[in-house]
Amino acid sequence: MNVFVLDTHALYWHLFRPEKLSASAKRTIADGEAGLVQLVISHIALAELYFLLKKLGQEQDFPPALAAIRTNANYYIEPVALMDIEKLPVYPEVPEMHDRLLVAAANRLGGTLVTKDAIIQASPQVKWLW
Repeated sequence: MNVFVLDTHALYWHLFRPEKLSASAKRTIADGEAGLVQLVISHIALAELYFLLKKLGQEQDFPPALAAIRTNANYYIEPVALMDIEKLPVYPEVPEMHDRLLVAAANRLGGTLVTKDAIIQASPQVKWLW
């Protein structure tokens, strides 16, 4: 089964602003929710989602969003793995720590990162979709 790892903005836009998603990202998430592909959400993306919602004054939206993710059998919540941390130096072209961890997780899982981030997209070391 194809694996797709959602970055924080893809997750946020899916939950709160679906019109911001590309057609490919919408289709991939819909396929995941139908059980046709595996959707992975990293602990990193969940933590960043909390801080993004807090920054936007939507902190109250985090508990129900997290509950919806946790109870959806079509989402796999992926913990940060020690091997991802060990791989941080491998991705110098991705300057942000959280993004490097998402890239490392996507690569470890043999997956595709769903991201609009141009810096990540420019990396030759990550398979991405937008």
